Amino acid sequence: MRRAAWGAVLSAALLVGCGSAPSPAADDGAVVAEPSTVVVTPPATTLLPPPTLVPPPTITSAGVEDECPAPIDDLSLPPDFDATDISTIEPDIGVVQAYGSEHPDEFVGFRLAHVPQPSWIEVAFTDHVDDHGAALAALVAHPDRLQVVTRPYTQTQLESILATIQQRQLPHIIGVGHGWADVHIDFAPGEEAAADALLAEWGAALSITIGGSVYVPAGCGPQPASPVCADLAGSDPAVAGIVLTVVPTTPTIAAADTGQATLEIDNVGTERFSIDSGIPIVGVLVLPGTDDVIGTFTGGIAGVGGGVDLAPGEHGSIDVIFGASRCDGQPGSAVPPGEYGLRVALTAEGQPDATRAVYLSPEAPITVTA
Repeated sequence: MRRAAWGAVLSAALLVGCGSAPSPAADDGAVVAEPSTVVVTPPATTLLPPPTLVPPPTITSAGVEDECPAPIDDLSLPPDFDATDISTIEPDIGVVQAYGSEHPDEFVGFRLAHVPQPSWIEVAFTDHVDDHGAALAALVAHPDRLQVVTRPYTQTQLESILATIQQRQLPHIIGVGHGWADVHIDFAPGEEAAADALLAEWGAALSITIGGSVYVPAGCGPQPASPVCADLAGSDPAVAGIVLTVVPTTPTIAAADTGQATLEIDNVGTERFSIDSGIPIVGVLVLPGTDDVIGTFTGGIAGVGGGVDLAPGEHGSIDVIFGASRCDGQPGSAVPPGEYGLRVALTAEGQPDATRAVYLSPEAPITVTA
């Protein structure tokens, strides 16, 4: 299992994006190209000769624009999304792929974009955008559904950067992969310094999430807020004849750590209690004495099926993991250092619905350090 919505790593081929050949002034919350964007139209001339190759910009010192990470696009599909419409431009996708393979020294990648409809193809090159745009417009069947933009690193360079980062085996990296125009890295919460070190080397070649938040260093734009976790909601375990107790194995964790605990379950009722919760369960950090969730776990989970099946008087336990990714809508990737409560919502596996019982544990004290 993985956290949703934060940092999907994209392939350069046929992965969703956002946008629809808008003008540079468009502002619809989708993937709108930077001012260097060129919306191409069919030229009157034939295919142009290959342009002169120019290397991408070199990152030189901290604070330059190129050391800001690449933006992370909103990949949500519009309400009016029509998947059948993509078939219209499928032949053009093959044309773009073939053209890109013929220009590896400047080809970055491409993606399908969908906001607003109809869907269109966004293609990136490191330089000579006008020339590449005109050449592609003469080759595709739907030049009005093609947009050519500038990005700083070629596909070959991105693959080399990805391989270098993977070989380093850096701590607290949750995931790393090759996106359509960047290398995307997921860090554990609190790892801003590690992210800055990589940005000093490769800057706009990278897009980064830390914990559950998009990372935007100071000087690179507005600081995004962390996601917002819903307050805990559920029933007193007594209604099911059980007592829940959270026992932390790691009562103190650093922000980037994965905490561990067990949920102890005692059947003090007169009926058998069975639940297929999956193992482990993910606990959350709350403000002490409240149901207000402030921190959660956003790493990968090697989960298995299972739970407990307890006759009256029997005792069981389920493994619990937890983390310190901030989710109270405030800036920052990790909850501030301090004292919190660890609570667990015991429920059956699967998508939540109104009929599924949720039993809330009391809290156990947890200390989070920087």
